Amino acid sequence: MEEIEYYKPLYPISHPVDERVKDFISRFYAISDDKSQDEQWVGCFDALAQVNIGDKSAWGTKEIRKMRKRMWERVAARKHLLLRVYPVIFYPEASYDGDESRRPAAEYMIEGEVLTIGWHDFESREASWAAHAILVEERGELKYRFYQVCLSEHGKHGLDVSVGDRLRVFARRWLGPVLLVAAVDVLYKKFLA
Repeated sequence: MEEIEYYKPLYPISHPVDERVKDFISRFYAISDDKSQDEQWVGCFDALAQVNIGDKSAWGTKEIRKMRKRMWERVAARKHLLLRVYPVIFYPEASYDGDESRRPAAEYMIEGEVLTIGWHDFESREASWAAHAILVEERGELKYRFYQVCLSEHGKHGLDVSVGDRLRVFARRWLGPVLLVAAVDVLYKKFLA
């Protein structure tokens, strides 16, 4: 699984966010980017969860598991960049009718970017995304009850894109700033010096 430190978005200083929620968010996106973590990803949702990602929807554990498998069918690699989290409360206390099990543990909006690289053509796609999430507490663990993602694709970079452009996209999204500087230095010395 990816280093969890990479998956740390900005949080508002005016509205403190529970450290457990912060840890859950970072862990969820690290799991999301690791193809081998299917069951851990499914385990981030409660049995009644509703998940909407783009135009795809799933309700309950069985459908969410199928959704996760389909998410990786044409994707060789995926990397999320978390930008900002906005904690929110949309529902008044009265909407739970005194049933504490229906009360969210947390609710937030989050924005970020994602890069995917396809299996067959090595086509890379970049997209901005925003999500609305409702977390519940189940036996001491946080889980999603509702998770909805809206995507806005930036463009496709297929086989017609130069190797240099592909390397720039890869380096910008996948490598940290230190590795990027080192990679550029090596490439410059090898090919341009």
